[in-house]
Amino acid sequence: MLAWIISLVMVGTPLPFSELVIKLDVKDIWITKLAECESMGSTTIRILDTNGKYSYGLLMFQMKTWLFYGKKFGATRENIYDGELQRKVARKILDDGGWRHWWTCSKAVTAKLGAYE
Repeated sequence: MLAWIISLVMVGTPLPFSELVIKLDVKDIWITKLAECESMGSTTIRILDTNGKYSYGLLMFQMKTWLFYGKKFGATRENIYDGELQRKVARKILDDGGWRHWWTCSKAVTAKLGAYE
């Protein structure tokens, strides 16, 4: 399901029981939870991984991965800390089945929210 729909009853409107419909993108929610797991939501974090390479930003991209997958989105060495750009790149990777780039946190988020679909 691509969107959850929440209906809210609006208070004080002239029409009785009129509804406000808000669409929440489930994929955005999933990526937000992934970012919380990876970096606790920090866009400025840098961590040295066990492979001896650094991971950067909201979704903990290593530079080589960032430049490879982010190329079509304008990713550069200078904008690796751009949280919104990281979300776009991550979404493309996840849409293409690349959840393994976030092995541990993908499993944790899937356990809470279900698989990324």
